[in-house]
Amino acid sequence: MKHIFSHLVWEVDVMTAKVTDFIPQEKVKFVSLEEMSELAFPVPYQKMWQSFIEEKGNLDNE
Repeated sequence: MKHIFSHLVWEVDVMTAKVTDFIPQEKVKFVSLEEMSELAFPVPYQKMWQSFIEEKGNLDNE
């Protein structure tokens, strides 16, 4: 994914992972897909999320 600011360019490798074991922590919160749409994120993160949703849709249709 590429995000261009007025003064610099970010080249970001986006990867997915599956949580198989989790130790609850105060600063970590898991949310549903529906809850994600209610949260505010900077544009680069919005692009990453949109890419994930599109890929998830492709995987669900296979």
